[in-house]
Amino acid sequence: MRKELTLANATVLVYTGVGIIPLALQVIFLGRVSDFQIALFSTIYWLASFLFSPIWGILSDVTKKRKMLLLLSLILSSFIVFLHAIYIEYYHILALRFLFGVFMAAYLPIALSILLEETDKVEAGKKSSLFNVSRAMGFLASGYVASIILYTIGSIELFIVSSSMIISSTIFIIMLKCDGSRKLDAINEIRAKLKLPGTGFIKRNRGHLLIIALTLRHTTIMGLFSLLFVYMLRKGIPDYLLGTISSLNNLTQIMLMYPMGYLSDNVGRKPMYLIGLFLSAVVPIALIYANDFLTFSLIFILIGISFSTLIAGVTPFLKDIAPSGKEAESMSFLSISRGFGSIVGPIIVGLLVSFTSYEIMYVILSAITMISFAIALLTEETLH
Repeated sequence: MRKELTLANATVLVYTGVGIIPLALQVIFLGRVSDFQIALFSTIYWLASFLFSPIWGILSDVTKKRKMLLLLSLILSSFIVFLHAIYIEYYHILALRFLFGVFMAAYLPIALSILLEETDKVEAGKKSSLFNVSRAMGFLASGYVASIILYTIGSIELFIVSSSMIISSTIFIIMLKCDGSRKLDAINEIRAKLKLPGTGFIKRNRGHLLIIALTLRHTTIMGLFSLLFVYMLRKGIPDYLLGTISSLNNLTQIMLMYPMGYLSDNVGRKPMYLIGLFLSAVVPIALIYANDFLTFSLIFILIGISFSTLIAGVTPFLKDIAPSGKEAESMSFLSISRGFGSIVGPIIVGLLVSFTSYEIMYVILSAITMISFAIALLTEETLH
């Protein structure tokens, strides 16, 4: 358990830093630029993640230098976040968000591959849940940290705190001991670099359909999040309460991740991600009726329930269909699907808000998520 706990500590710090940034950007740029331009911060970040996550995953599997790659990506990510506090003009931040996405794209696939290497199928759900709980704890902490900083100091300082959190995580990465395995031979190395991610295994159990469903779900939820704090501010929620309310999402995830992972290892992967997708479709509709602290709080709890259920099924599903030595490549689809959905989602949301209203936009997002639920129904269970 030493490796698991060390990686968990690093993950908490990383996602504390990561979670602060979107809130800071929406608070700082509200009223300075259009809502559509604010939404593009999410698009540009996830565009980089979409392009580079599979590259990091394949590079990790080929070289087996997972620890070194994690350290490099975290150090550069921390430096880029620090630059957010210096270059504060809109187009400067847009460029920095892209660079940040390039290097943060490495964390999820590489960290999960380290955690799950040499892991039996029956243990994959519980171990991946440990990672997800750590990530949720980081986002939970980011909400409280952001609220305290906004209430006591100011918004620009959020970037400095975020940078400090990310660089602090390298202390735990240095302590990691990675088992790894033999490197691929020269022919396999060339093939790995030339192949698309998932070639030869992503269609197992119709996994490609789950990726499509997951992408559509991320289109709606990440699009929603690209302007959610702006929406809350427009509804009269004070900026220093945004982080506290949003932390309920992560608090719910922390409470449910391990139980959901246990259920995934016992009742199956498919029931978990189907429930998660259905609940995700309820979230946008609920936001139409949100006007106060209590209602928004309940909605963030619902978001936490939907995500913890969804990810408890999806993560071990991807582990199940991956051949030995391809775990990082398979896990990169978590970032690929989220990245692609997060590129398109904010653009859709920004355009809909510009030409219609938030209410119509939420109805359309709910409909898209129900389509993802229907597609996921066609997948096949991997546990049994």
